[in-house]
Amino acid sequence: MIGLGVVVLVAVLVALPFLIEWRRPGIKPLRDRLGVDQLDLPAGVTRIKWVGPNAATAKGPIAVCLSDNTTPLIAFEYLSAELVEQGYRVLCYDYWGRGLSDTVDGAQTTEFFVDQLDGVLQALGVERDITLVGYGMGAGIALAFAAERAEDVERVVLLAPTVLETHLSRAERFCRDVPVLGDWAALVLPLLLPAQLGTDRDLAAWRRVVQQRRGYQKSVLSARRHILRDDFSFDLKELRALYVPVLAIWGGVDRVVPIRALGQMAEIGRSVRQEVVETAGHDLPLSHPSQVAKLIAQFVNDTQG
Repeated sequence: MIGLGVVVLVAVLVALPFLIEWRRPGIKPLRDRLGVDQLDLPAGVTRIKWVGPNAATAKGPIAVCLSDNTTPLIAFEYLSAELVEQGYRVLCYDYWGRGLSDTVDGAQTTEFFVDQLDGVLQALGVERDITLVGYGMGAGIALAFAAERAEDVERVVLLAPTVLETHLSRAERFCRDVPVLGDWAALVLPLLLPAQLGTDRDLAAWRRVVQQRRGYQKSVLSARRHILRDDFSFDLKELRALYVPVLAIWGGVDRVVPIRALGQMAEIGRSVRQEVVETAGHDLPLSHPSQVAKLIAQFVNDTQG
């Protein structure tokens, strides 16, 4: 009887996190209730947001903002307003499995994210004169897309890019590196540990909501196993050969991306312009939007024409 009890207990412990995940709410009811803008792409619904006066229909340069792995488009809440002041129409969207976009099947490789970006731009008829602003994981998406579609990309801005080196906790590395058991742990750990919500109140509140949605943890883990392990050296070299200007802005006290990555970037992407916001951590688009915007404006001014 004791042996049977142990077996039952183990079975319950194994199944419980998957049952909890299955019972989590889908994102459609919340998305419909909020009435946000969305695109019905072949793979599913992508939530989008235009920022700026008549941004969806006006003429002029477009800044497409690509967020980090665990951060929805609200990460650009303050920076997007600064970019509008510079004359940009700003487009943000949520990745598959994050924010208010659908969760879709498939390994979250670089190609997976580039396909979503390409689908968003095609659906909106956006082409040419695009500035890509990639934050964290979004930096890799920006580099890969620009290397493929250099004729449409005016310039690339990388914010706290995770394309060279990223610090993960032991638990995060275990989940990433160990099949099956890592998947189980990725669902269990958020139930046991306090959520990492960041310092910005609005972002923290929004993260608390979207991290409870079905498919979020699975999506984050898949990205860590795929795109966040990819090598973007070729893309950096390709953009140099194609004369696409690239700016990298680093946080001086970033605990996710160590500042030594700046030196690695200098070796691989020799033409990349690099700047450091000394007092910024990994959330620099939210914590230091004015300083980031000023550096972008200087970069644009120096690379026009």
